[in-house]
Amino acid sequence: MARLILPGLILVSALPAFQESVWPQAADLPIIEIPVPLHFLDASGDTVKLPPGTYRVEADGPVLKLLRDDPTHPPAVFIAAQSGVHEETLKETTVKIGPDKHNPDLYHLAALLTDGTGFEAVGSKSGVQARGTEYSFIRARIFSTQP
Repeated sequence: MARLILPGLILVSALPAFQESVWPQAADLPIIEIPVPLHFLDASGDTVKLPPGTYRVEADGPVLKLLRDDPTHPPAVFIAAQSGVHEETLKETTVKIGPDKHNPDLYHLAALLTDGTGFEAVGSKSGVQARGTEYSFIRARIFSTQP
């Protein structure tokens, strides 16, 4: 019976050290303040609810990785994002959040990169996911399959 408990104790005791080893790398990531609870879609299409708070944001392909140093919440949340382009001249990656111009339930979260590309996710206060929403910070890329 002690064998079953011991591996669990080792795993639990190693967890804080793992989180500390990840956070120094995140110190350089841009910070965003989420003002109200928001619902976004994760990469698998499931809804994830983000509580208000401060997050570090990393653009990782068509996914925005949100990091939070709060032991009461998961250390990282991955939300699906649309890739696109922007026209801002930036010296470093910039993150932005703001309400939708036409629908007060929606919020836009974007990571704008220095090369003119960016990623934007649209979430909502209510948990209802809108379709066909215009993006606030990027122009979505439209790819043609015709020659």
